[in-house]
Amino acid sequence: KRGDRVRVIKGPLIGLEGELLRIKGHKRVIVRLEGVVSVATSYIPGSFLEKIK
Repeated sequence: KRGDRVRVIKGPLIGLEGELLRIKGHKRVIVRLEGVVSVATSYIPGSFLEKIK
């Protein structure tokens, strides 16, 4: 759900963590990804994410 902390578990962004911003249909979500120097927003398939507890 919106605001959850998530980790990318598949694809080229594997290992990155971020905040779920918005769900776009059943297949894509928008995630704010935090890196060392910058923050990016990306469309990522929901199946590529896991919730961080």
